[in-house]
Amino acid sequence: RGFKKFIPKDLAFEIEGVSAGAKVPRSFVYLINYFDDLFRIRLQQCSGFVFKDGGGNYEMAINLDYGIMLKELMRNCIFRHTWCPTPFLSVGSPGYIGIIRGMNAEGVALGYFTSHASDVKKPGLPQSLWLRQILSGKFADFESVASELMIGPRTIGSNVLVCSKNKAAA
Repeated sequence: RGFKKFIPKDLAFEIEGVSAGAKVPRSFVYLINYFDDLFRIRLQQCSGFVFKDGGGNYEMAINLDYGIMLKELMRNCIFRHTWCPTPFLSVGSPGYIGIIRGMNAEGVALGYFTSHASDVKKPGLPQSLWLRQILSGKFADFESVASELMIGPRTIGSNVLVCSKNKAAA
């Protein structure tokens, strides 16, 4: 309940729609989307890296591995979001509207990895929903995304890789 007041109306509406369409309790869909923030996951099983290919372009390779987590989080899906200001693709789980891994129409990709940080305990918009707002909205180009990631709010510890064809940052 503490996170709900931080959810923008458009994202809350989408969560409600997922709940109704899947015929599962709203609380379950909210739980999936708050998962990392609620449990402050300390399992660092995901990995990723950025490299330059033979043509000098940046490429990102990442995995999505929650290991022993909920079986619902193990079913990976690719989602195409075309109705937002900057369309994007994301890899996630059924009912998960946030971004763990994604790429927008501007060619900016990001990968999100939870990490332990005992000094970050602020309530706010769950991390994955914040990352979705960054990648799909006014922060569409590489510089804007990277800048917002550096100064934006943190509700949990996290590492984020971001890259485009010509630039990369962690």
